[in-house]
Amino acid sequence: MLPVVEVVATPVEQAASLEIVAAFAHEPLGARAIVRDGEGRVIVGAPVTWSLVEGELALATVNEFTPPEYTMIGDDCVPPPTAPESRRAVLRAQLGELSDELEIEWTAKPPRKAVTSRSRRTRPASAARAGRTTTASATAAATARPGRRTDARAGRGWRR
Repeated sequence: MLPVVEVVATPVEQAASLEIVAAFAHEPLGARAIVRDGEGRVIVGAPVTWSLVEGELALATVNEFTPPEYTMIGDDCVPPPTAPESRRAVLRAQLGELSDELEIEWTAKPPRKAVTSRSRRTRPASAARAGRTTTASATAAATARPGRRTDARAGRGWRR
């Protein structure tokens, strides 16, 4: 028998904390803003606003059925490098007076060269860029560092 989980309806106005966590698949993939009430319970469906403070990343909703505290992030704003290159961005989630920032660093790699069966030539650069999102060629290492935190209710601010 599966355990029963208690679900408590909590108004979003009772949100007391917000924390960003990120997911990687060789490059930045997605992020979630975990919103909690004063007792530490997660509030699902909080109307979080996502923005980019620094760097270049694409932000998009996951789909129409996914709560707004989730966002897709992708290294799609800058062309792929010709040699491995360090990249960095700072992502912000905000809900009213609560906000959190997450610094994300990763290494972007050049796209793999495709070989045709006839000529064994590589694809043109434009084709390699277009295929970049469907091939596993973007990065080798990615890390997220939760270093920039802000909680306006507690009177702490973020410094640049």
